[in-house]
Amino acid sequence: MATILCADDHPLTLHGISAYLRTAGHEVVGEVDTVSSVVQLTRELKPDVLLLDLFLKDGNSLSVIEDIRAYSRWTRILIFSMSSRLVTILAGYEYGADGYLTKGIKREKIGEAIETVLSGNVYYMPGTKEELAALTNRMPVQGPLNPKVYLNLIDLKIFEFMAMGMTVDEVAENMCPSMNKKTIHNRVSQICSKLKIKRSQIQEVAIQYGLINPKL
Repeated sequence: MATILCADDHPLTLHGISAYLRTAGHEVVGEVDTVSSVVQLTRELKPDVLLLDLFLKDGNSLSVIEDIRAYSRWTRILIFSMSSRLVTILAGYEYGADGYLTKGIKREKIGEAIETVLSGNVYYMPGTKEELAALTNRMPVQGPLNPKVYLNLIDLKIFEFMAMGMTVDEVAENMCPSMNKKTIHNRVSQICSKLKIKRSQIQEVAIQYGLINPKL
């Protein structure tokens, strides 16, 4: 069971999805329809999952994802939107969402998405990851890429350790026994290459995408 905060500006959608989540065994800790309420309640309640519509009564909700990450780092954010445009979906991931669902998706996929993000993985609707990869290959790179979109779980963990200030030796000690210092060193180089960054930018990029708290 997860604690979930639902944010949507359509009452029927909001109440309907909350009812479904409750029957699925989850605890819906709040229902909100404004960006300001999302910020306030996420700060107060620190839910396991935030189910977030892209457009709420007082504005675009993407702009607050970074703020939410700063004070509720472990809350997983699932965007739940009418838009199925690839550029919109990509923007959701680039702003730091853990998953993106369109409102036409089957209800059981919502439960699957929640389980996926709670296990520490990024959720993609079927076929979406490949379509996003094809899209990004056609787009010019602007700024550092989102580690949660472009790194697998192992590389993401290495990236987070490095962002926390660990040395390569310390990262190797915290990873599985098969990963020695040389392996970690090589993977860090590959990670930086994938994200289009220098090693000196790792902490900055981790903060930018909400992977570490700058206040810690």
